[in-house]
Amino acid sequence: MLIVCTANVCRSPHAEFVMERILRGSSAFDSVRVGSAGLRAVPRGRICELVARHDGADPAWAQFDAEHLSLRTRTARIEQARIVLTASRSNRAAVATLSPEARSRIFTLREALWLGGDFRRDPSLSGEEAVAAFARHLDARRGAGTPPRERRLPFLPIRDPLSIADGHTRGRREHALTIRQVHEVAESVARLLVSTAPV
Repeated sequence: MLIVCTANVCRSPHAEFVMERILRGSSAFDSVRVGSAGLRAVPRGRICELVARHDGADPAWAQFDAEHLSLRTRTARIEQARIVLTASRSNRAAVATLSPEARSRIFTLREALWLGGDFRRDPSLSGEEAVAAFARHLDARRGAGTPPRERRLPFLPIRDPLSIADGHTRGRREHALTIRQVHEVAESVARLLVSTAPV
């Protein structure tokens, strides 16, 4: 599983940590590796200060923060991943351009949450097979209906319902909102993935 944003210092590493923690809590996903990368990452960049402080009291997060160094998105990593989740639609388009063959496995995080709302994993599937089944489920539902729009005050701009904006360029308040959204959406997607159908 690969999570992609622009710089790999905020949205994608945060989502990587949240999702990997939930997957590691399920024995069915012990073998699944979650990674992250950035389309325009400066190699070996550190996690941004606001994200680094978000879960600062958590020892596991402190270790992840200390060890994380940004990586640039490579075609080989996209092609090896059973599913690629991106922060935004523009990130999704850029990843698909790098690897057109992987288009059926590339979704934004919000898109995965929306399309996967009714997904329940077959209990006989685990690990990479279960991740691949989730990607197939999402792809089969692509284009089904209209994604829900976020409720906003009338004077505020309409946000893309399938993207989590890069808050770095929009001030501290918007940056904090981005971090909160990444945490909530990544957690929800991971819980969808590990949930099982009733036997």
